[in-house]
Amino acid sequence: MGFLRGIFAAKREAGTRTVAGAPVTLNVQDAVYSQNSLQRLAALKELYFKYKTTPHANKINAVYEKTQHLHTYLLSRAKAHELELFHLQHTDNFLNTFSVIIDMHRQHGKHRVARPALNRPPEPDPFRKGTKEAKEALQQNMEMSRTVLADAIAAKLEVPRLGVMQVSINTYCKLIYLQESMAGSVISHEIGYTSSPEEKEEFATYVSVRLGLEEVAYVGNALVSFPDSNGHQLPELAPVIQVKGCSYIFSIEKFHLFPVRTYAKNR
Repeated sequence: MGFLRGIFAAKREAGTRTVAGAPVTLNVQDAVYSQNSLQRLAALKELYFKYKTTPHANKINAVYEKTQHLHTYLLSRAKAHELELFHLQHTDNFLNTFSVIIDMHRQHGKHRVARPALNRPPEPDPFRKGTKEAKEALQQNMEMSRTVLADAIAAKLEVPRLGVMQVSINTYCKLIYLQESMAGSVISHEIGYTSSPEEKEEFATYVSVRLGLEEVAYVGNALVSFPDSNGHQLPELAPVIQVKGCSYIFSIEKFHLFPVRTYAKNR
């Protein structure tokens, strides 16, 4: 990529060097560019996992690693705008090219491969917009619920009540979660209430990619009791995330979500 060679081959002026990985203060627009870049890296990683057992894996791996290095390099030098330009010119084109190839295979019936997740806004929710169709659907669902409720009352069946437990956010302990690198090795990370914004964003991306969710944010960790297959309660520290503003306990081991309400409690 000529763009890459141009960046890494550029001469550095004396007195303006920045240590890679050092914290850099980002303005609002740069923070948006950084967030967009993390989403594209997540899309590249997801693409690699989809093609891990194919001949394309090594090429996708190389693209991901170079893009990740460029992400760190440019942000450490406060060049978020240049990073966004690179993604617009190269990363988006790379992802879109793969989606076109997949569509062609689908049309010809050669392969049935899931289309990789791309960096695009979520589809609008008709129920949230309060459309005429949404109101009609809600009315029909309510009428059906009344019918089923009448049947349950006649049969003397107890209707279960759903509850949302309140959990306390732990502000000092960290959890370890694992990620598989492009080379197949396992890398451990820590996440907690006091983690840096970058670490929290990385964990949110980790959850988003594995669960296929959007608008994910990390809140903290909480001690809860997970029921096992025998119905026993096992106290365990687990991450709390928000998905579109709603809080959930996230099971690192099983990738299960449990709705909760939260409050912070200091040591």
